Amino acid sequence: MDFIDYDTFQNDTDPQENNGLPEPAPPLILPINPITNKFKNLSILKNHLSEGGGAGDSDNGTGNNNSDDTTVNNSKIAEKYAKISIDLLNSNNQSSNDDLITDLPHENSSNTKIDQSDKLNNHITSKASSHTTSTSVLSTKLSKVLNTYDNNDPKLREAIQLLQNKKIMDIDQLVKTDLLGSIARRNFRSEIENDLLKQHSNVLKEFQPIIHKIENIGDKIQKLNNINNKFQNFDKLNPELINQIEKLSIQKTILTLKKMILLNFKKKFTLTQFDEHVLTNEEISINFFSVLSKYSNDDQSRPIVLSAHDPLRYIGDILAYIHSTMVNEVEFIKILFAKEEDDEELSELSDLEQLGNITNDIINEILNSLARPLKIRIEQIIRNEINLENIGKFFNLFELFKMMYEKNLPLEIIPNSQIIKNLNNLEKITVEKIFNIMKEKLIIIKNGNTVESNDDLLLPPDWIRDYLTDVLVLFDNVQFGSDEHIFKLSDDEFKSLLKTIINEPIDILTSISQNQILNKTDQQIFQLNCLDLIQSKIITIPQFSSKNDELNDSITELKLKLIENQYNLLLTNSQLSIHQQLIQLIFPIDQIESKDDYMMYSSLIENKLFHKEKLLEIELKLHDFLPIALIEFQQSLFKISSPILANDIIIESSLKFLNLYLVFYNILLELYPDEKILEWNPYDVATLLGVEEDYKKSSFASL
Repeated sequence: MDFIDYDTFQNDTDPQENNGLPEPAPPLILPINPITNKFKNLSILKNHLSEGGGAGDSDNGTGNNNSDDTTVNNSKIAEKYAKISIDLLNSNNQSSNDDLITDLPHENSSNTKIDQSDKLNNHITSKASSHTTSTSVLSTKLSKVLNTYDNNDPKLREAIQLLQNKKIMDIDQLVKTDLLGSIARRNFRSEIENDLLKQHSNVLKEFQPIIHKIENIGDKIQKLNNINNKFQNFDKLNPELINQIEKLSIQKTILTLKKMILLNFKKKFTLTQFDEHVLTNEEISINFFSVLSKYSNDDQSRPIVLSAHDPLRYIGDILAYIHSTMVNEVEFIKILFAKEEDDEELSELSDLEQLGNITNDIINEILNSLARPLKIRIEQIIRNEINLENIGKFFNLFELFKMMYEKNLPLEIIPNSQIIKNLNNLEKITVEKIFNIMKEKLIIIKNGNTVESNDDLLLPPDWIRDYLTDVLVLFDNVQFGSDEHIFKLSDDEFKSLLKTIINEPIDILTSISQNQILNKTDQQIFQLNCLDLIQSKIITIPQFSSKNDELNDSITELKLKLIENQYNLLLTNSQLSIHQQLIQLIFPIDQIESKDDYMMYSSLIENKLFHKEKLLEIELKLHDFLPIALIEFQQSLFKISSPILANDIIIESSLKFLNLYLVFYNILLELYPDEKILEWNPYDVATLLGVEEDYKKSSFASL
């Protein structure tokens, strides 16, 4: 605080002895915040000075040099300065006002009177002007800082926010000793604590990735320690484990030997791409004879060229190679045994027939030598293949080349051709492989796949999509309008195929829903979603027309169950369940044909449930439930994946409830003709349920 100290006044008028009003002591220069921004509020100081200045001028105007008058004036001036100091202290709440008090006007002698008020005003004006200049300089510097940084700088934004919060801080409220001051200090402490927590959290965020890495490493180190402890506690091997290790070692040795044998067999009896290149393109040299010696020792074996790693292309190359060989051999034999025009020895018909039989036998024997390696190699590829799409294309290749072979072979040898028979056998092996792959997939699904318990959407599991995608590729190349079954299957075989594709997955899904989904409605929704998915996959395939009809029947059955569930929900929430039963007992609703039939329900007025008090309770319940019924419907059926099915269920259940409400409404009109118990008519209820257009089209709306 700034204080003004005054010395003891003396009556001596000698200016040399300093008997006038003493000069106020200069204030201490303390490092505190400037108060120049409060200059404009010091009007009270100006008022005090103006009043004192007026008195001083009056005294000077009289020119009275009496010492008593001088003493009185000096006392008034001293009192004036004391009041000014006290007012300054009270107005600034004991804050530093050194700049205001410094350079206050003073006088050295009682004979010299100066206008104190004018000097003080000049002093305040000069201070205010200097404050304005400093403020202008500060504003200029602050604007340079703000223009230098990006406006989106988060650090600058945060700093300005802190400055703004400190600017609006009410210090006067904090230093009060009353209840409000205590509350302000507590709030201020909370703000400080929050600020510290934010600063600490920002620091800790930088260490968060390091902590996560340390935790991950710690888990791994803990696992290694556990394994190390187990090894240290492991004194001796279990005899059973030793025996199992020995068996596995023996099996490994056997497999290694088998692999070596197969590699040697392949190296000796098959041609690689390099060997084929040497035989077809290179000149006759030592390399040519070394490759040729691989199969020249065995007259019955012929090499098969490994032309590609793709199994589909590989089989196509083998079948094309046999086709080209067949064409060349048949043409060569026919030319070799062709009858010349001047050959008289073969003029008889019997001789010609015998020559033809000999030709066919030779052709058949030559081509039969290719049948065995063809079957062995292709059968091996089929049994190792697991892609259903490739296996289906294998069958199509067999059909194509079988047709090409039959065109080039004489008709007499086709029934006994071993190549044709082998192709037929390969087709059967292909079909068996398809059935086996599908059954293996279903076994894996049945043993290892379930519906997750937290699956609130009740969508079909992923495996059913993958299974149908893998299986239905077999029908991609089926011609529309063809009456023949795929892969030339018999009726029983085709039914078995459809059962494997459609019925067995449905049985697995039904079992899963019954074992893992407790809510009956959720079970029905899950089954409905699965059947809808399966139907969407097969609806465009003509071969599945019969199964599509079965799926339609199953979907309709599930939809009717869900409609009944929603209808019962409407009855329960509207408290009309028992009333519906009574109405059905007296006369079935479906048999009402005219308004005269409502006379049959006149006896219901004797029942307590149809008393006016109970009916008014139902009216209140309807007012509470019906405005939100549509929303509850949509929420309960939100898990149905097909919007069309969900909409059908809502419409059908609502119309069924409206049929009952119409009958109930007309019965009350019959029982209480002079009173209107139900405020909403059936059309109003239909509007609340969102089915007003369907209600207009219904057959019972006119009753």
